[in-house]
Amino acid sequence: MEPQVNNNPTLQTPSITPPLPSKNNTPLIIILSTLLLGFFGTTTYLAYQNNLVKQELVSLQQEVNQPTPTKTLTPDPTADWETYTNNQYLFSISYPPQYVVTDNLPQNPSEWKPNKTLNFTNDSIPEQPTLIVEVNPWGYGPIFYTQKYTLKLASDKLEIVSKEDLDTKSIEESTGEPVSTTYIGTTAIEQNNNRIMFQLMIADLDNDKLEDELDQILSTFQFIE
Repeated sequence: MEPQVNNNPTLQTPSITPPLPSKNNTPLIIILSTLLLGFFGTTTYLAYQNNLVKQELVSLQQEVNQPTPTKTLTPDPTADWETYTNNQYLFSISYPPQYVVTDNLPQNPSEWKPNKTLNFTNDSIPEQPTLIVEVNPWGYGPIFYTQKYTLKLASDKLEIVSKEDLDTKSIEESTGEPVSTTYIGTTAIEQNNNRIMFQLMIADLDNDKLEDELDQILSTFQFIE
């Protein structure tokens, strides 16, 4: 007996696996990107700050290693000078030690005469620079001079305001001789009811060095209490 064959086989439907739902990774990517940016930003900032600190340390080290500048003290040219003080007319004046003081000031200003003066002279050199101080109530000045100083008092100290070179031609015409001496007259200054004038003389015309020395002596003049 032959086996029976089923000529109508049952069709089998293949099983279909349903697709898995897709995952949304966008938030994770954003979080990771933010963390990475924060990391690199922080690293860059720290590196920048570290570089600034290094530059500050180098700058401080250079300042520490730099030698402190030594202050140059200008020596006082009058430090070893002597001081003449007149308690009658209430003034003082300083002068170099090589100068000789001759005091012929009158006891009373009304007794003034051309030779009644206070002289500071350096007789040790041919030019004989001389500063003459006179208490002159009438304000007489030298007849001839090559320069004129305008003076003023500033806090009881004497100040040379200006210097005026004068024409020496009239002197030569009057004396008949060429001018070879610097002869400087000054305006008068008044204080304590005293009128004081100065004359500067150098037996050498245009000797700037000695003229500066006399100017320095003149600038030390001051009234005292």
